[in-house]
Amino acid sequence: MTPSSTGGHAAGGSGGGPGSFPDWNRRAQRIVTGVVIVLAVIYYFRNGGDFEVYWRAARRFVRGEGLYPATDGLGTYRYAPGILVFLLPLAALPLKAGLVAWYATLAVTTAWLARVLPGQIRGPAAGLAVLVGFLGVLRPFMDELMYAQANLLVLGLAVAAFIAEDRGQEFRAGVLVSLAVGLKLTPALLVVDMVLRRRWRALAGAVSGGIALLVAPVVTYGPRGMVRVNLEWIESLRSSATGIVGSQLNQGIFGQVALATQTFLDGPIPPGWPTWLAVALSGGVVLVALLARGPYPRRAMILYAVAAAGPLGWLWNFVCGWPLMSWIASTGRRQRWAVGIFGLAMLIPMYDVSGQAFEEKVYGAGLPGLGLMSFFALAWAIQRRRGRVPEDGRAAAA
Repeated sequence: MTPSSTGGHAAGGSGGGPGSFPDWNRRAQRIVTGVVIVLAVIYYFRNGGDFEVYWRAARRFVRGEGLYPATDGLGTYRYAPGILVFLLPLAALPLKAGLVAWYATLAVTTAWLARVLPGQIRGPAAGLAVLVGFLGVLRPFMDELMYAQANLLVLGLAVAAFIAEDRGQEFRAGVLVSLAVGLKLTPALLVVDMVLRRRWRALAGAVSGGIALLVAPVVTYGPRGMVRVNLEWIESLRSSATGIVGSQLNQGIFGQVALATQTFLDGPIPPGWPTWLAVALSGGVVLVALLARGPYPRRAMILYAVAAAGPLGWLWNFVCGWPLMSWIASTGRRQRWAVGIFGLAMLIPMYDVSGQAFEEKVYGAGLPGLGLMSFFALAWAIQRRRGRVPEDGRAAAA
């Protein structure tokens, strides 16, 4: 039985007969979906600004215009040109109508994740663990929806790739990962994992999907324009991160080092040893994730590293930490309390709750990022304590 087929039933009882344990799978999906819909409605009227970046880029794509003009500033589109093929239906809509469709897509993706993640974890408390894990990353979810970002789509593609892998559909898993990389480069860590695990069919899928994304702009730009726009994308990546790594909202490892060593608030990361320290720490996190034992812990830790190890580890990127927070919550009552209390504590330093000054102090000290990374360390300790798990690529850990 595949993980996806157990998603609706794993929490129905264990050892004590049917009904001996509440059906948290259905409850988790309903609660998570309801919360996300409410947040989407709120932020539709309050922000949603990043969607305009995707929408504007898709319209430029249709017209064969440049996608990465420097005049866009912080609103510059930073992602693969080819991924815009999937956003063309939204570009055909007026901005506000497109934003409604975008939020609906994020809500549907979240509902699907809440349904299938318990099947990935398994066990009588899997649904409850997924709900607590969602609480643990609720603040990143709020920021993700406030900015109408794309990390939830990355997470959905990654989890769909895991399910495809468990079903033996390796090539499809690789293609799904390539789409995630088209949205955000850091999921390329999953491609590294394919190489290390010698999953050659999955790697072939990832390479094929990547080539398709690179070639896709030919439909509107022509062959020469396709090459030009991809080169412009690469150049935008090279030049985009250096000035904003030190932002308070960058709670990943690079942001942590920048906040600890910069000479003024929101300044860049100082050159020299701070940069090398950030590279070393990020490399260490990636290595720990890639070497984690057991399919589920390794997958979840890689997704956590996707958020934490990149130069721009924005807080909203940590929605990709939902699978790991859920796995931690599934390992015991104390762990569930730790994840839940941390998630609630993350709601206190908010502008609408405690005011701007307190929020800036907490984020300027990097406390949210330190807290998030402490759970990565906890997951590493738990999976090591539990010993080796059969590495058959299909069994769910824990």
